[in-house]
Amino acid sequence: MIASNFTFAKQVFVTLLLGIFSLALPAQDIHYSQFKNAPFLLSPGLTGVFNGKTRLSANYRSQWENVPVSYRTLLAAFDTKLYSNKHQTSFWGLGAVFSFDQAGDSKMGTTSLGLNASYTHQLARAHFVTAGLQVAGAQRAFRTEQLRFDEQYNGETFDPQASNNEDFSDRSVFYGDLSVGLNWHFQKPRRRTNFNLGGGLFHLNAPNTSFWGEADIVLFRRLNGYFLGQLQVADRFDWLVNGLIRTQGPYDERLLGTAGRIHLNTVPTKRLALDLGLAYRWNTAGFGNGDALVPNIEFNYKDWMLGISYDINLTDFNTATGGAGGPEFALQYIFRPAPQIEFCPTCPVYLLP
Repeated sequence: MIASNFTFAKQVFVTLLLGIFSLALPAQDIHYSQFKNAPFLLSPGLTGVFNGKTRLSANYRSQWENVPVSYRTLLAAFDTKLYSNKHQTSFWGLGAVFSFDQAGDSKMGTTSLGLNASYTHQLARAHFVTAGLQVAGAQRAFRTEQLRFDEQYNGETFDPQASNNEDFSDRSVFYGDLSVGLNWHFQKPRRRTNFNLGGGLFHLNAPNTSFWGEADIVLFRRLNGYFLGQLQVADRFDWLVNGLIRTQGPYDERLLGTAGRIHLNTVPTKRLALDLGLAYRWNTAGFGNGDALVPNIEFNYKDWMLGISYDINLTDFNTATGGAGGPEFALQYIFRPAPQIEFCPTCPVYLLP
């Protein structure tokens, strides 16, 4: 009976996932090379999907610092679980995510705050499906203090007091944003082997982001499809494989990463593990037309995780960047409360005189 229900649930999950994908339409969002450590950017369906009770995470990326138009992105997130039954087989997930990005002399940037909610249902002993929703508000803005225009040159020198003949009466715009996602989680009992397979559709409402109200200036819907896998190969070694396909209007990127995880200490209260990995990013031009190579290292100590990576640019733009893409950091803490003991039998040794 369980197997039959599980097969039916898989069919429903795949149908819903394809339905979300079919809604995607052809401005690019922020992104991280360590995408597995930024689950809120992958799908609202990953809200609450982790081993623990509460998760705090932060991501920072700096790109192309040695060219005039540098990029900086920051993300901070929180999510937690609310169990809907005493067996903890199904639960609600609640979370919040703050993001900020800024680029160029105009300090063009977007500040966003989103609230996430999800529901996870157990299909079978090792299989869970999650549906998630994100409601967000964002402000897009720029500054003009460091901008220079041809009209401000008098033929010999630059005059910052001269008029630039531009209308910058509106330098910010606020918009609402709606996103949805689905995730399928597998956790092998009594093993570290697990995977997440799913997708997310962001900017479902295609919000208008124009400073001056042009109807055709919208934020393209972004569609993600991902796989996050961990295979326990030996008592102290795991193999990690992660993949991402991301499209947003005319923009497209694919990322494939792999890593080896060495468990230096497997005692629950003294967990210590080290990941060494490499990722490769390319676009629709083909796998051989790489955008970046991303070596990365990750430290896992007790309930803490620190990930460090560096993008090595492989495109023609490396003439300007010298092959340097930029560093990226991910920090995470998971609160794992000790399980409650409902019954504690009296130990006979304490009865001895």
